[in-house]
Amino acid sequence: MNTDVSIIEKQIAALLAALNHKSAPALGALFTDDAEFVNIMGTRMRGRRDIEVQHDGHFNLGLLAGSAFES
Repeated sequence: MNTDVSIIEKQIAALLAALNHKSAPALGALFTDDAEFVNIMGTRMRGRRDIEVQHDGHFNLGLLAGSAFES
């Protein structure tokens, strides 16, 4: 298997695990301090900390509460 594909597959698996476990810290750890994330509603999050804070709210009270993701 191509090493680059393996790295991408591991990152996708880590992303799905963080989303399915509703873990904002695990999700944030996948991003750099200067990352930008735009969700499906068009909300822009800037930086690892903002990505964590915004997702924590979505996991607990918002759009992602009760959701599940598959690869």
